[in-house]
Amino acid sequence: MADELNTNGSDAAEAAPVIETPADSAAVLAALEAAAQTAQDEAADYKDRWLRATAEAQNMRRRFERERADLILSANERLLLRILPVLDDVALAFAHIPADLNEQDQQWVNGFALIQRKLSHILSSEGVTVIETDGQGFDPALHEAITHEAVEGYQTNQIIGEVRKGYKLGERILQPALVRVAQ
Repeated sequence: MADELNTNGSDAAEAAPVIETPADSAAVLAALEAAAQTAQDEAADYKDRWLRATAEAQNMRRRFERERADLILSANERLLLRILPVLDDVALAFAHIPADLNEQDQQWVNGFALIQRKLSHILSSEGVTVIETDGQGFDPALHEAITHEAVEGYQTNQIIGEVRKGYKLGERILQPALVRVAQ
């Protein structure tokens, strides 16, 4: 029966030492190097994909923040555009105050002047600035000409007078100034 076990090969294979030839070692080494190179290529590909995904996520975050800021600015701009005519109307009312007001009426006017100052302060705290017109040259990006008049003492395209104030929010024009321009 011992002979039968040897003929099956189970004991014989364990007993016989495996001798590798140099050609076998070179083949195994080449296979291992190929596997290592494949693993390095995959790792480099995964790293590249990760870097691209990270950059894309950062770009999306920046774009989202920029769109959010633009949306807030747009909402502020719409609100400010609705408030500016009120400020213009108050200024127009002050321009037409009769000179013969009694003291009681003067207190009432002072109350409206306080309201005008508060409203102007709120607008300036939001970044709204008045477009300058006094002594300026006409700039179609900032001003809207309602008349062109021949007036002595003014150069051509110099602003003669302001009909309505203009306002900017940062660099954006909220309302161009309505002006009279020298011809």
